[in-house]
Amino acid sequence: MSVKPLPEPFEAYRSMIGNIARLNVDNPAWWASDLAARANELPHLLPFLESGKMPQPEGDRRTLLQHAAAQAHRLRLLAPAALRRRLHRCQAEGPCDLLLFTYLDKRGWDDHGKRRDPYWQPLLDYLDARKVRWAQVAITVADEHLVAARLAAESGPIFPIEAFMTHGDLLRAVAGALAARFTLPDGLADEWPEYLLNRWHQEQVNGLLMRHLMYQRAFVRLLRQQSPRRLLWPWENHPWERLLCLAARRSEHPPRLVGAQHTTVLLNQLRFFPPAEERGIAPLPDCILTTGERSRDILADYGAFPEGCLRPGAAIRFQNLRQLPAKPWSGSVQRLALPLTIDLSTNLPVLRMAIEAFAGTTYQVDVKAHPALPTAQQVASLGQPLPDNFTIRDGEAMGPFLARADLLLYSETTVCMEALALGIPVIYLDIGFGAAGDPLFQCPHLKWQADSASAIRDALHAIETREPAAIASSIEQGMAYISSYFRAVCDENLQPYLEA
Repeated sequence: MSVKPLPEPFEAYRSMIGNIARLNVDNPAWWASDLAARANELPHLLPFLESGKMPQPEGDRRTLLQHAAAQAHRLRLLAPAALRRRLHRCQAEGPCDLLLFTYLDKRGWDDHGKRRDPYWQPLLDYLDARKVRWAQVAITVADEHLVAARLAAESGPIFPIEAFMTHGDLLRAVAGALAARFTLPDGLADEWPEYLLNRWHQEQVNGLLMRHLMYQRAFVRLLRQQSPRRLLWPWENHPWERLLCLAARRSEHPPRLVGAQHTTVLLNQLRFFPPAEERGIAPLPDCILTTGERSRDILADYGAFPEGCLRPGAAIRFQNLRQLPAKPWSGSVQRLALPLTIDLSTNLPVLRMAIEAFAGTTYQVDVKAHPALPTAQQVASLGQPLPDNFTIRDGEAMGPFLARADLLLYSETTVCMEALALGIPVIYLDIGFGAAGDPLFQCPHLKWQADSASAIRDALHAIETREPAAIASSIEQGMAYISSYFRAVCDENLQPYLEA
């Protein structure tokens, strides 16, 4: 089955990485790397292609040892003896039907301290109603001290991945990261070998390889102790997910592996699209349940997935999309919403463009950051304060944030889909990626686009002067597109998570 090419330079790059993968198929350190997964690559790849700038490792072996010390602290903090005893009691009850992985930060609990999983809650409620025995393993991504305290107080079957790690694993992972090597093919053009080796060395000293190799050991121990019948996780094709697939397939009783694609898919997120060169060798789930038919088709068009691997499921994280009333178009724009991504290299040019377009105007601009990267931290990197008509809305729920907006400015964020579902016009801020950086790359008729401050003002003028009937038609088409991208969360669409 043929695979559509990604926009250049991304296609040539993923093909090269695929060829390297064929030489390193039996090398666990290769699959443990961001380099192999084509993850977090753009901040390094684009400067190299544009100006020949090489990625530079920040630190040396001493830096890795500092990361190791921090990891030792995480082990003590997140998996104290009392939590490990609770885990042993849970294991004594026998294997669970479904083991779900999740990510944890402060959003894992509501304001009253009650556990509400932002990735899985509708599915967990569905499982409980059917008396399915499930458990969760959590990867903590922020707010470690709060998460540790909340996990210690939990009585339910949720445990941090650190509960399956030992300090011996840490020592072996440090040694493994330092010793890790990979094989390069002959005949690579220009300065690619230096680039690839520099990226590899970055991961050796910044703690990434070490952490992923610890995950690998934890997965082996987890599968031996838990013997789950089915594994389910938020699928993004990160290195830890690949290592989980490898460990599961080598376990004594291999579980069924199900990934849940849970967000929008961008063409510049190269990890989502396995190259043809990796067909049959990349560690992938047995099945990937997508948020809808549209997202399934995008993955199938541009990624070399096994036949029958991709199936539509439900948009579990976006249950509220169909419950929110659409906003009537007022015919004018007074307040704009600007949601930021988790990537600082994307957000800084977006902020500069918005500031140039709206500083000193009568427009009000609400800025909301990803929880892992507060706006204040990004403004410090920006080197200039936000104008008086810009308001930081970090910590506010997405519903109220969008409810007051007349228009959305976006780049590389799923929030554009939520805005369309509410009937809010959107402008894509192109910072150089073109269609590859736009979740709505298939839909030029559903959005406006701008690559400069003046282009933003032109797009805004076009929206405000467009016929109301034309705006209404565009909004209606946008809602239809969202319905095919994000399927309803209902019993029929949740059933595949138990059967796929």
